[in-house]
Amino acid sequence: MVSAAVLLAISVAIFLMGRAAESGRIRLNYTIGIRTRWTLASDEAWLAGHRAGGRDVKIAAWGAGIGSAMGVASGFLVFTGLSETLTNTVIATFIIGACLWMVAWLIAGTAAANRAAKAV
Repeated sequence: MVSAAVLLAISVAIFLMGRAAESGRIRLNYTIGIRTRWTLASDEAWLAGHRAGGRDVKIAAWGAGIGSAMGVASGFLVFTGLSETLTNTVIATFIIGACLWMVAWLIAGTAAANRAAKAV
């Protein structure tokens, strides 16, 4: 259940970063954002890339947040009489699903950012 709570916090942080990047509040840097060869090429490429990839980053965070919240909620199944082993299996399933969702949408966002940055 702690792992699901940590993933939920990470999802919120990624959503906030995606929203800030999409709106142009995060300037070209080497610490946070979609950092690829093409988005780091110039300020214009950085902004174009983050505007294009921001939607997918936010979708990644929403999906992972929902999945991890379900994982946290599933931790309480043990109080309904469900075995601890089955409860842990349900939690792990939500965590793995949320991680896969996040990775898939982050890859899609990076691809969209690269296409937009190359076009600049």
